[in-house]
This record gives sequence, C-alpha cells and structure tokens, in this order.
Amino acid sequence: MNFTVGQVIWAVGISRPSLQVFQIVEEITKKTIGAEIISYILISANSQDKLLNLEDLLNSNHVFKSSEEAQVFMMKSAAKAIDDAIERTKSIAIQSFPIKEKENLEAIETIELSDSTETAKIQLEDGTIANITLPKVRR
Repeated sequence: MNFTVGQVIWAVGISRPSLQVFQIVEEITKKTIGAEIISYILISANSQDKLLNLEDLLNSNHVFKSSEEAQVFMMKSAAKAIDDAIERTKSIAIQSFPIKEKENLEAIETIELSDSTETAKIQLEDGTIANITLPKVRR
C-alpha cells in the first residue's frame, strides 16, 4: 500500500473490534542494491506525541484509506458475526429442545438492508463520541 505524508488512514482491530484514525507524518525510503523499501511513520489522533511505524499497526489491524472503506468492512464483519451466532444458536436449540426446526426456528424473519440510512452516536473506548451511519432494515 502506498500512502502520502499528511494522509489520514483508518484502522480496524483484528482481534478486538475497534476503530482508530492515524495520520501519515513521515515516509522513509531505504535503497539498497537489490531493493527499495518504503516505510511510514504515523501519529494517532488519540496520542499525537507518540510515533508508530505502519508495519506495527498492520500486525494487529486492517488499514483503510477512507472511513467509508472501514465502514463497509465493519458492516460486513458484523453481519457475518451475527449470521454465525444465529446459526450456532439454532443448532443448540435443535439439540437442546424437543422442537422441529421448521415449526419454531423458521419464524425468524430474513431481513434485507435498504439503501436508506440513519445515524447514531456511540462512545469509543477512549471516551470519544463518534457518529455512525446505520442502514435501515427492510422486512
């Protein structure tokens, strides 16, 4: 991935869902006989006095060049987690209770996301209030 100095990037945690924003403050080019290596130094919006290497960030985060890209990734990840949780729970229900799946479990409606959206405010771990856009549900 190539970046420019001053560019803002968005990082979504891999093991722990989180969203952070960083700015590229330095580009370092190292040329050798066999290669050219470009590395980037960042600052976080939360602690601008601490410098971070992009490679370190990539070890524990998915990095995106825009908030929109990060949002799409997070929405897909959340939808997959919800689908997986429903499937696991349906399986547990079938094994645990004397019910027929078609009688009780198919009553769960399938929903589709519409193109309309609404906004909500959430509080991040550091206390920051963030505006998020949620798709409206179509039944």
